Amino acid sequence: MIALELALRDPERIGRLVVANSFDKTSTPVFHALAEGRATNFEHPGGPVQRLEQSRPSLVSPAFQTTPEGLRTYQVWHGIAATADGASLAHVARGIGAFDVTERTASFAMPTLFIAGNLDGMSPPETSHCMAERAPQGRYAGLDGAAHISNVDSADRFSARLLEFLGEGTERPDIPGSNGQKNLRRGWMAPATTDCVQSETRGGCVSTAQNVAPWRRSG
Repeated sequence: MIALELALRDPERIGRLVVANSFDKTSTPVFHALAEGRATNFEHPGGPVQRLEQSRPSLVSPAFQTTPEGLRTYQVWHGIAATADGASLAHVARGIGAFDVTERTASFAMPTLFIAGNLDGMSPPETSHCMAERAPQGRYAGLDGAAHISNVDSADRFSARLLEFLGEGTERPDIPGSNGQKNLRRGWMAPATTDCVQSETRGGCVSTAQNVAPWRRSG
C-alpha cells in the first residue's frame, strides 16, 4: 500500500512498480473490524506471538509450511514476533483503515506488475487482477500454490516474475551495439570506472559506486 501511494504522489521517481499480494482499499467496515481485532490482540501480553501463531496457516502455503525451509522461516518469524512492540503494531493496524486508491489506479503512469498467489485468503487474487485491469500499463501475474506471502513460499517463481518484469527494456553492457550506459529508470550498474548513483525507487539501492564491474545488480 505504501508503494501504491508513492507511485501516485511522485510518479516521476518510479520507473516500474511491483505490487504483491496487496489491496487497493481498506476503508470498509469489514476491514475496520478485522484491524481492530488485530490491534486488540497485539496489545495483550505476548500479542504479536499469538497473532503470528493464529495467522501462520494463511501466511504461506500448506506445502511450504512442512518443508525444512518453511520450518526455519517460522522460527525466524517467531523470534521477531517475540521481540516486537505490540503497542506499536496496534497503531499500525488501526492506522491503515482509511486507505483507498481504487479510482486513482487508473492514473498510474508507469508499467506496473500486480502479483498474487491463488491461495491468498487475505488479499484475494481478484483484487490484484482488478487493479491490473484499471492501471493503464498494468499486468497481472498469478502464482499457483502460493499464499499471502508468495515471495516466501514460492520464492523462485516470484523472483523469476519480478526480475523478468524489472529487466524489460534494460540495456546490457555486454551486448554488441549497446551504449553501455546505466539505465537510471531500471537500476542497472554502469560499466567499470563509471560513477553512478542509484535510487531505491528506480529499482536499485541507494548507493554510490565507482569501478563497478558491468552488468552487476547492486545489492
